[in-house]
Amino acid sequence: MNDARRKAITALIGELEELKAKVEDVKSQADQLKDEEQDYRDAMPESFAQGEKGEKADEAINKLEEADSKLDEVISAIDDAVSELDEAKSV
Repeated sequence: MNDARRKAITALIGELEELKAKVEDVKSQADQLKDEEQDYRDAMPESFAQGEKGEKADEAINKLEEADSKLDEVISAIDDAVSELDEAKSV
Protein backbone atom coordinates (compact mmCIF):
# COMPACT_ATOMS: atom_id res chain seq x y z
CA MET A 1 0.00 0.00 0.00
CA ASN A 2 1.35 3.40 -0.87
CA ASP A 3 1.56 6.46 1.37
CA ALA A 4 -1.36 8.23 -0.32
CA ARG A 5 -3.75 5.37 0.44
CA ARG A 6 -2.39 5.05 3.99
CA LYS A 7 -3.10 8.75 4.52
CA ALA A 8 -6.58 8.31 3.07
CA ILE A 9 -7.23 5.42 5.46
CA THR A 10 -5.94 7.52 8.37
CA ALA A 11 -8.40 10.23 7.38
CA LEU A 12 -11.24 7.69 7.26
CA ILE A 13 -10.30 6.45 10.71
CA GLY A 14 -10.42 10.02 11.97
CA GLU A 15 -13.90 10.48 10.50
CA LEU A 16 -15.09 7.26 12.11
CA GLU A 17 -13.67 8.31 15.47
CA GLU A 18 -15.57 11.61 15.19
CA LEU A 19 -18.72 9.70 14.29
CA LYS A 20 -18.20 7.39 17.27
CA ALA A 21 -17.89 10.40 19.58
CA LYS A 22 -21.17 11.78 18.24
CA VAL A 23 -22.91 8.43 18.68
CA GLU A 24 -21.57 8.19 22.24
CA ASP A 25 -22.95 11.67 22.92
CA VAL A 26 -26.37 10.67 21.57
CA LYS A 27 -26.23 7.50 23.69
CA SER A 28 -25.43 9.54 26.78
CA GLN A 29 -28.34 11.88 26.11
CA ALA A 30 -30.69 8.94 25.54
CA ASP A 31 -29.50 7.36 28.80
CA GLN A 32 -30.23 10.59 30.62
CA LEU A 33 -33.73 10.73 29.17
CA LYS A 34 -34.30 7.11 30.16
CA ASP A 35 -33.19 7.88 33.72
CA GLU A 36 -35.50 10.88 33.85
CA GLU A 37 -38.43 8.81 32.59
CA GLN A 38 -37.62 6.10 35.15
CA ASP A 39 -37.55 8.71 37.93
CA TYR A 40 -40.90 10.04 36.70
CA ARG A 41 -42.30 6.49 36.68
CA ASP A 42 -40.93 5.73 40.14
CA ALA A 43 -42.44 8.90 41.59
CA MET A 44 -45.94 8.21 40.24
CA PRO A 45 -48.70 7.56 42.73
CA GLU A 46 -49.73 3.91 42.65
CA SER A 47 -53.02 4.73 40.94
CA PHE A 48 -51.20 6.35 38.00
CA ALA A 49 -48.45 3.73 37.92
CA GLN A 50 -51.04 0.98 37.43
CA GLY A 51 -52.88 2.91 34.75
CA GLU A 52 -52.25 4.28 31.29
CA LYS A 53 -49.62 6.78 32.42
CA GLY A 54 -47.57 4.04 34.02
CA GLU A 55 -47.89 1.83 30.95
CA LYS A 56 -46.79 4.65 28.66
CA ALA A 57 -43.82 5.44 30.90
CA ASP A 58 -42.83 1.76 30.92
CA GLU A 59 -43.09 1.62 27.13
CA ALA A 60 -40.96 4.75 26.76
CA ILE A 61 -38.33 3.30 29.12
CA ASN A 62 -38.26 0.04 27.15
CA LYS A 63 -37.86 1.86 23.85
CA LEU A 64 -35.05 4.00 25.26
CA GLU A 65 -33.33 0.84 26.51
CA GLU A 66 -33.68 -0.71 23.04
CA ALA A 67 -32.21 2.42 21.47
CA ASP A 68 -29.33 2.22 23.95
CA SER A 69 -28.65 -1.35 22.88
CA LYS A 70 -28.72 -0.38 19.18
CA LEU A 71 -26.35 2.51 19.82
CA ASP A 72 -23.96 0.09 21.57
CA GLU A 73 -24.07 -2.03 18.41
CA VAL A 74 -23.23 1.00 16.27
CA ILE A 75 -20.30 1.89 18.52
CA SER A 76 -19.05 -1.69 18.34
CA ALA A 77 -19.39 -1.71 14.54
CA ILE A 78 -17.42 1.53 14.30
CA ASP A 79 -14.70 0.05 16.51
CA ASP A 80 -14.57 -3.04 14.27
CA ALA A 81 -14.35 -0.90 11.12
CA VAL A 82 -11.55 1.20 12.61
CA SER A 83 -9.67 -1.98 13.49
CA GLU A 84 -10.05 -3.34 9.97
CA LEU A 85 -8.93 -0.06 8.42
CA ASP A 86 -5.97 0.10 10.76
CA GLU A 87 -4.95 -3.41 9.72
CA ALA A 88 -5.33 -2.44 6.04
CA LYS A 89 -2.87 0.39 6.59
CA SER A 90 -0.21 -1.98 7.79
CA VAL A 91 -0.50 -4.40 4.87
